Amino acid sequence: YITYTRIFSKRFAMSTKVTYSSADGSLGNISQFGDGYLIGNYHWKSEKTAKWSTLFGLKFPFTNSNQKIKGNALPIAYQSSLGTIDLIVGTNLNYKKWDFNIGLQLPAINNNRNAYFKENSVTDEFPSTNLFERKPDALFRTTYTYKMSNNKFVFKPNVLFLYHLGEDSYENTLGNRQNIDGSDGLTINGN
Repeated sequence: YITYTRIFSKRFAMSTKVTYSSADGSLGNISQFGDGYLIGNYHWKSEKTAKWSTLFGLKFPFTNSNQKIKGNALPIAYQSSLGTIDLIVGTNLNYKKWDFNIGLQLPAINNNRNAYFKENSVTDEFPSTNLFERKPDALFRTTYTYKMSNNKFVFKPNVLFLYHLGEDSYENTLGNRQNIDGSDGLTINGN
């Protein structure tokens, strides 16, 4: 991804981000732009050791998740976007060298037009994702900032807890919504 941030004042900044994805696997390879983000960040009047900020924004897709290779539908794992317009809200507490973030990403408009059925594929390693619908995500991240004594390098190890708030679903061949088993729950990432 590439991102640009514009600081308008001591308290308000906006960022834009554009993602690009490349997938290569048993179904072929594909590369494409994914999502665009527009995020505002407001810093509240700060105290000496604790600083609060609020984040709000939108994610919008550059594709409706229906890319194909040689006319064959591809699963979500090969798509660069989920095809949803999302609302993003969050808050951050900066305390000394620590950052604590909580956030919520809510799918507001679903433009997903995926047409992948596992039964019609040459592999069964991906679940069906025809007309995929996703559930919201909640996150908590904690980060520690370590600056080298020369101030030329900054390290920010962090742990991200991402909780998917329900099972995603797809439309089966009979036109009924069917949940994707195991698509909800907690993911923990270390960065």
